[in-house]
Amino acid sequence: MARKNRDYWRKRSEQVQESLLNKSDIYAADLERQYKLAMTEIQKEIEVWYKRFAKNNCISYAEAKRLLNTNELKEFRWNVDDYIKYGQKNAVNPYWMEELENASAKVHITRLEALKLQVQQHVETLIGNQLDDTDNLIRNLYKETYYRNVFELQKGFNTGFTFAAFNENELDKVLSKPWTIDGIEFSKRIWGEYRPQLVETLHTQLTQTLIQGKAPDKAIQVIVSKFNTTRKKAANLVMTESAYFSSLSRNDCYRDLGIEEFENVATLDTKTSDTCQTMDGTHFPLSEYEVHVTAPPFHNYCRTTTCPYFNDEFTIGEKRAARSINDKTEYIPGNIKYREWKKRYVKESSKLDEGDLLDKVKSLFQNPTKSKVNEFKNELENVQNEDVKKLLSQSEERVNFAKSTKKSSYFNKDEKMVYLKDNADSSTVAHELFHEIDNTYQISESGMIINQIESDYNRLKNMALGYGKEIDEMIYSKYPNIFYTNDFNKTIVYKEYRGISDIIHGMTNGKIDLGYGHRQKGYWNGENALAKETWAQYGRMLYENNDDVLKVLQELFPETTSEINRILKEMIK
Repeated sequence: MARKNRDYWRKRSEQVQESLLNKSDIYAADLERQYKLAMTEIQKEIEVWYKRFAKNNCISYAEAKRLLNTNELKEFRWNVDDYIKYGQKNAVNPYWMEELENASAKVHITRLEALKLQVQQHVETLIGNQLDDTDNLIRNLYKETYYRNVFELQKGFNTGFTFAAFNENELDKVLSKPWTIDGIEFSKRIWGEYRPQLVETLHTQLTQTLIQGKAPDKAIQVIVSKFNTTRKKAANLVMTESAYFSSLSRNDCYRDLGIEEFENVATLDTKTSDTCQTMDGTHFPLSEYEVHVTAPPFHNYCRTTTCPYFNDEFTIGEKRAARSINDKTEYIPGNIKYREWKKRYVKESSKLDEGDLLDKVKSLFQNPTKSKVNEFKNELENVQNEDVKKLLSQSEERVNFAKSTKKSSYFNKDEKMVYLKDNADSSTVAHELFHEIDNTYQISESGMIINQIESDYNRLKNMALGYGKEIDEMIYSKYPNIFYTNDFNKTIVYKEYRGISDIIHGMTNGKIDLGYGHRQKGYWNGENALAKETWAQYGRMLYENNDDVLKVLQELFPETTSEINRILKEMIK
């Protein structure tokens, strides 16, 4: 019997990976359709509401607050009761169900409240469906990846054996347990981030439109923009979840079947990242299988997969990949079809064949600091500003990284060391590296940007006077979409705007707190503290490359941004 060579295993693994990624791509496309449908329904709700109650395409806030008459209230209550029935049937978020029940019990309700509830129902339904659909996708991908890899291994060796099918209860434990470095479940990401952002945008825009007496076109436009942004984030999250659990499943398959080494297999074309090109063909002992570090995915939308690696001394007769429940093996033809193989060899069982999968999940993240740095390197490839990309790359080579035991991440200039907290993300790495760049080139020490910062601060104070308000009140009014209300009823900026919040916190010596800042007593009195943090926060925002954030940054701090951009270009030259 001829031995299968390395190219055979690489080719089969690529084909399996492509097939599985197609399933995720199909779902991502369906996800886009669901978002568009929800947005269409929301737009209809708003337009119908305006046509019904508006006069000459505008409506006053006072008019919006007028109580519904009896017939209108009756009709709306029917809608709410219908929403409640839908929620009970489809396991909609319990907090939303509570809101609906409270609305149903009200004697009076304003037109604006009615519209907000009607619109928010579409968001809750959308997110609920997304959670269910994504759970099904990942569940099926996990099992399919495992079975497909066993199938290819058995077919490659012409050796068939019976093994236990997945027990759904055990699989539930794996999929419901937080596996990412930040320890946040998929469902909590959706409910904790995307949902409040969508809801806050909906409510803010509707209220502002009514206060200003404008037609709904502008509100709809902003809502559409937020929906598109959230849709992209959700699709990215789905692809990331899929890639991780597919990789985990391959690892479990190799371990259960006695594979001792694995090899990385990249799809080599013009889209292949530098990281994946470097990792292609590398092989490691299975005991060193670590996502982000030795095994894929190495970055978002990573297409790299793995295959078994056998050294030149390996022979078919050793049957390394032929461990079964009952140690019984039989010859199978190389052209056997997957469905036929699955029907014959996958048998129902009360538990998984071997091992505790929860422990295996943990084993993938034994070195979170290294994973954070690798994530930073991968995402650095997508940074559009070439000056920033070069500076960060050079800085990363000058420092070492370690886990922070303090309350925050920080750069130690004496040790040339970046210390990272467990909850740090890749942008935090960029932030701390910009501190290193500042230290290396003596940016803040030379006083190069402090004059521009002070000038922008004075400009903000004058702008606020023009609004008849303080700086924070002016920013609330000018940029309502960058804020949300947290669980403690405090208005704060979304996380992506935390750099702007920190800069303003420093400009005002801690007096204005938009949600993020350095609150240690006396911090802003430190030598060059404001210049240092402005420089590092600006670097973080350039790394994140969020157009909306950069636009607000430019509008609030025009002289500072212009000067930093000039310095960046000069540094590269």
